[in-house]
Amino acid sequence: MTDYTQHKQLYLLCFTEDTAEDAELIFEKVFSKAKMLSEYNELGQPIAMLYLMDAKIVDNGKKDDYYYLYAACTHPSYRGKGIMGRLLEKAKAEAVKDNKKGIFLKPANPPLFDFYAKSNFLPYFNVCKVCMESAELINRYPARGISTEASDLSEWYSLRQDLLKGLNQPFVEFSKDMLVAAADGGIAVKGKDFGFVYEIRDNLFLVKEALCEKGASEKLFQAISNLLSETNCEKVEIRLPPALIGELSSFDNPLKPFSVMWFTENGNTLKTNGHHGFAFD
Repeated sequence: MTDYTQHKQLYLLCFTEDTAEDAELIFEKVFSKAKMLSEYNELGQPIAMLYLMDAKIVDNGKKDDYYYLYAACTHPSYRGKGIMGRLLEKAKAEAVKDNKKGIFLKPANPPLFDFYAKSNFLPYFNVCKVCMESAELINRYPARGISTEASDLSEWYSLRQDLLKGLNQPFVEFSKDMLVAAADGGIAVKGKDFGFVYEIRDNLFLVKEALCEKGASEKLFQAISNLLSETNCEKVEIRLPPALIGELSSFDNPLKPFSVMWFTENGNTLKTNGHHGFAFD
């Protein structure tokens, strides 16, 4: 069994919002099944790393194999030396060798979009992101007896597949283990023709993924409003698929860049940008 002790230490040094328990979970459930690329110093200690996880993009029933890249990080003492750029080139070579169509990832913050562009990772997936004061959303969508029930995160995996297939757009399909790990700490809720996963971060009510059948967005927002009204959260953020943009015309510029993609040669066979959805953030 691989000893990840030093890699966990590097992970926690670079991703300070995560706890030791978070690191244990993701290394056990996800990274142990992923392909790790690392660089080491003269003492054999990891100074940079990234993980390539199997994922698929489903387009009109057809599934193609990709890598989802996560936890790309460099020790603060070794940054600015081109180390991560070299690792990204190695990752591309692995994708070609493993017959993947490409590699995609969600940059941790907006400035990193420019960093990944240097390695030809370009904006690809968008997200409809609704951000506002909680009171405004509650006023817009007062609860009207919308029926919901708690859903196990494993159940959410199946519900997610069904709802996304009905939106007629490409979407990312993660394994069940990856999806559950990405939603760690989240609560899944489902209704008749919608569902969402949310968590509370300080004063933010974060809906990490919200899905519905076309025409059901109002019921979805009413259900979110109902739960939101029971909290003390001052702000709300809701992430929805781009396919629902037509139902969100009352919101200001909800379409935002979400992640970047690098395609292998002749790998871009997708007719339209699709829905990324969950990310480990």
